[in-house]
Amino acid sequence: MNRTKSYIALATLFIASCLQAQSTSAPAAPVPSQFATAHTAFLASGGNAGFDADTNYTALVYASTYQMLQNIHHYQLTSTPAEADLSMEISVLPNSGTATILRLAVYDTKTHALLWNIDSMLYSVARTKDEPAVINAAESRISAQLQALIIGTVPLAPVKK
Repeated sequence: MNRTKSYIALATLFIASCLQAQSTSAPAAPVPSQFATAHTAFLASGGNAGFDADTNYTALVYASTYQMLQNIHHYQLTSTPAEADLSMEISVLPNSGTATILRLAVYDTKTHALLWNIDSMLYSVARTKDEPAVINAAESRISAQLQALIIGTVPLAPVKK
């Protein structure tokens, strides 16, 4: 009986070490290298499907995203896509119920290939005077994910607060 327990303990230890080796030796999925190598970016507005084409809201989201990209200090923003290494499109998309998503889609300008979608929930979609703060919080989450891509790591989805 002692032998059986020893074999079980040894087998358990062996399986646990295999699982640990498997989880630590699995290669990390690479992110597109354009995030790190690009020097210029163009920002476009993808519209505002979330608020009935309210142009003031669209302008607020675009201006906030433009400022966020400037604050990262990695890409020089251009006035045309032809001058840019990356094209980025900021959009407000409806989700379910009262939830709305702020999406930054990033494309390789040369190939027009989608490199990444970065989504951030707008947790309060009520039209109030704190609207800029809600947008800034969503932009901060997008900024953190974009900066992770720039250094070559897959960004973790932010935890809903």
